[in-house]
Amino acid sequence: MASVITSKQAPAIASTAGTQQRAGFAYTAEMALIVSVLLAACGHLLIKNGLNGVALPAHAALVMKLQAYFLAPKVVAGLAIYGMGTMLWIVAVSKRDISYLYPFTSLNYVVITVGGMCLFGEPVSAGRWAGIVVVMLGVGMMHISTGGKKS
Repeated sequence: MASVITSKQAPAIASTAGTQQRAGFAYTAEMALIVSVLLAACGHLLIKNGLNGVALPAHAALVMKLQAYFLAPKVVAGLAIYGMGTMLWIVAVSKRDISYLYPFTSLNYVVITVGGMCLFGEPVSAGRWAGIVVVMLGVGMMHISTGGKKS
């Protein structure tokens, strides 16, 4: 038998311009977006770390490599974290225009580049940093030019 939830039992929900309130906590599309970007970047870095720990012979078949990769605990954890980021991305896109939100995903370039340097000792050229700065300036200009209201 299905039960009916009355308005007194349901958590208070108010929605205005991309902000929702549940049980005293306000969250916005922008908050969901920022956490989504961070989780995606952390997931990618953890996947890379897990892949670095997989030892396979150079001549291993593709199926054998994929099996080893997907059984590596850090790869699985990285995929799970990335998945959580995707769930928050869905929340953000449900509240704002995708054309407003999507450029912000380029923040991953910065987080992953810094993570690659710090965690894996990857070299980053001045040209790559210049490119990242240009992309970030473009994101800033887009943010200033629009409010990203949900149509």
